[in-house]
Amino acid sequence: MPVRPATAEDWAWINAAAEPIGGARVVSNGVLHTLQDYPALVSSDDTQSLTGFAVYIPQPPECELLAIAAARPGHGAGSQLLDDLEERVLDLGCNSIWLATTNDNLDAIKFYQRRGYRMCQLRPGAFSDVVRLKGLDPNSIVVGNFDIPVRDEIQLEKELTHAHPGESREDNV
Repeated sequence: MPVRPATAEDWAWINAAAEPIGGARVVSNGVLHTLQDYPALVSSDDTQSLTGFAVYIPQPPECELLAIAAARPGHGAGSQLLDDLEERVLDLGCNSIWLATTNDNLDAIKFYQRRGYRMCQLRPGAFSDVVRLKGLDPNSIVVGNFDIPVRDEIQLEKELTHAHPGESREDNV
């Protein structure tokens, strides 16, 4: 599954694909971000149809993964994008990647932990930042995946290393 930097033509698809995960405006650590303001990677299938995206902020020595999504979860686009992103930001001088997700996003938490990411911070009540910054009704209770009320932000992080000759990246996890 080829991965490449996103082009201007890809952003309409990325913004539409971001809707189910919160839209083109993302809040992490109390900061509102617009995805299109940052670099992105896209993956495609054999027909050149886009299958996923990852938007990130490289700020060596670390990188923040703002958003990642696959058109068909469970078919490898997310894993391929994450692998490619890790290699690219290593080359930019980043030695770690971190991301924030909500307490209800158990599938994402499993996805990242299986790939060597560790929970490193809990921000209880941080979803109130999302409500405030996105202008949502402050009295509404958002119920997320598995009927879990969305309240908190969980930060995960992975230390990155270059693979040595004859060794795969997975050997370093």
